[in-house]
Amino acid sequence: ATTKKPVVRKVVTPSSQAQSLNDKLIEALPTAGIAYSPSFEPLIKVPVYFWSDIPSFFTKRIEIVGELVDVKLKPTFFWHYGDGVVYVTDKVGAPYPDGQIRHSYSKPGHYMIELITQWAGDFTVQGVTAHINGDIQTVSVLPITVVAAPTRFTPPITYNR
Repeated sequence: ATTKKPVVRKVVTPSSQAQSLNDKLIEALPTAGIAYSPSFEPLIKVPVYFWSDIPSFFTKRIEIVGELVDVKLKPTFFWHYGDGVVYVTDKVGAPYPDGQIRHSYSKPGHYMIELITQWAGDFTVQGVTAHINGDIQTVSVLPITVVAAPTRFTPPITYNR
């Protein structure tokens, strides 16, 4: 399956101390591409494998008011499958058979997958390290259509002896 670039919006709840740092981070953070397999009409009651192209950690050197700031963040993923189920993990996922992020839909239909990536970590300025306050999030959305398996009746095979 190819990674599909979803609709992306970035959300931040800034802290008063790190407003400028948060703004710079929001501009620099990678946005998640969401992929799933099977990528064409997954079936109900069969696991769908999900993954993202977000790195397992993010480092960046940012200049703020003449100071160099080194930032290291780790993501936490909130997978909203569109049917009321949410899965929280620090794994990026993978396609079948290695993927740990799987979900089976019980009814056919059109669903919106929403992946919220919440970033937390530390920043270092002139050798002093501090935790980044505030919630920094990116949100990606991608539609998925799940179908019912067709029912086929086949005649019994009879053997003549």
